[in-house]
Amino acid sequence: MSILDPKPPTRAELTATYAGKSDVVPKWKATTAYAAGDKVISPNGDIVSAKVAFTSGASYNAANWNTSATYVTQSSVTDPAGPLALNYAPRSVMPRITSARRRWPAFNILAGNTTGETGWSGFAVAGGAYSLNDTTDYALGTHSKSLTTEGTGSYSNVIKKVGLTLDMTGKGLVVWLKAVNPTALNLIAVDLGDDAMSNRYRALISGISGKKSILSTGEWTPVFIPWTQFSVYQGSPVKTALTAALFIPVDVNSGGQKATIKIGGIATYTENTAYPNGVCTFSFDDSEASAYTYAVPKLAGKGYTATVFPIVERIDTATYLTMAQLKAMQNVYGWEIGAHCMTLAQHIGLDTLTTDQVKAMLNSLRQWQADNGFISDAFAYPIGTFSASVITTISQQYAYARTNDGNPATPYLPQPIAAPAVSLTGTLTLAAAQAMVTAAATNRTAIHFLCHKLLGSGTPGVNEWLASDFNSLVDSVAAANMTVVAAGDLARL
Repeated sequence: MSILDPKPPTRAELTATYAGKSDVVPKWKATTAYAAGDKVISPNGDIVSAKVAFTSGASYNAANWNTSATYVTQSSVTDPAGPLALNYAPRSVMPRITSARRRWPAFNILAGNTTGETGWSGFAVAGGAYSLNDTTDYALGTHSKSLTTEGTGSYSNVIKKVGLTLDMTGKGLVVWLKAVNPTALNLIAVDLGDDAMSNRYRALISGISGKKSILSTGEWTPVFIPWTQFSVYQGSPVKTALTAALFIPVDVNSGGQKATIKIGGIATYTENTAYPNGVCTFSFDDSEASAYTYAVPKLAGKGYTATVFPIVERIDTATYLTMAQLKAMQNVYGWEIGAHCMTLAQHIGLDTLTTDQVKAMLNSLRQWQADNGFISDAFAYPIGTFSASVITTISQQYAYARTNDGNPATPYLPQPIAAPAVSLTGTLTLAAAQAMVTAAATNRTAIHFLCHKLLGSGTPGVNEWLASDFNSLVDSVAAANMTVVAAGDLARL
């Protein structure tokens, strides 16, 4: 991730800016004077506006009110979450807390698909295909490169560019990509090495088939890959003397489905030095009380903050966070209370819901945040999955959205609405997590650690980690002198 703004707004500044601006619509009241156009919540839960100026009587009269066309009403939305979500339902459409537009880094174009450009080659096995001169669709220059897999999940179809002169010190790679039929795409391997690829590094770009991809259906996407996502794949490559790039799409190996990608250009970008030791974020999902028991004191002792993404219906129930604890986490310790879902019934892939259902959930979350004084523009996808339409809906209300695809560092995204994170779960060792910290600090990138439940003792299982290991990980972040920010603040970096 390239980090671009050395002075993002603090949580206190955001709170001061947006205090009292939640656009909450009041309930209808008897014997009350209303001006023409005043909006209220009717007794049946709809948002309505007064037709003319008048004083209400002892009982509600629908003839005096127009149903607002600019608000989603309870009666028009079927919410899978049940009564809790409807308690907070779309009484108002909550505004997105808008972050400053992120600036793009400066590019050094390596291959812009211009006429006469040399050094490109391709290879496809039987059933696959490639083109080095697709003039029907392009992002840079006058054409693009396209490559189609053969449908068996192999790493056999490649497009290669030689003749480069790359020193990747302090740099990352950006590739303009389009996935034509992304549901068939498993991943894309990107290799940097010598011309023969005998010595090379590799980074993996997750495909959309797993419903956690930054690639949108049929759209050109500049994919920023920080150097921390590359690791040695073969031989002994030299970071300062790379001469070739190799692109290998891999399909899902299901029913013979073939995946097609297009390459619109490649470039390097200079990673920003405003945070010379990188940035780290900790977030805690699903309302587990261990966030307060173990994480708050450890992080507070270092002067660090974090983010909670709660399941709202769990709050104030046994073994989970209380509302008093959440408010203390924000108001005493500077934590961010982000948005996740209202109920366990909503803790599913949002790609399985209709757009109206997703909007209803987001409006309920925004209302709950406003009612309780929580200021945040960060969202975490339940179970980490989404779709292109879900991304569009989320971006209307939140500036940052986190998935859980396990990438060790967050790619720089113009709109970080599908940002990856590393899950602290039983299969991840402390040593592996500490190595990710070292890599992120060395390469001045960002890393986001996602935690569910911390254990005081025992053997951690899925979505569990030992509190002692968490303490050691925080100590490693401090030793690396990384900057620690809340999840929503990543949208302003």
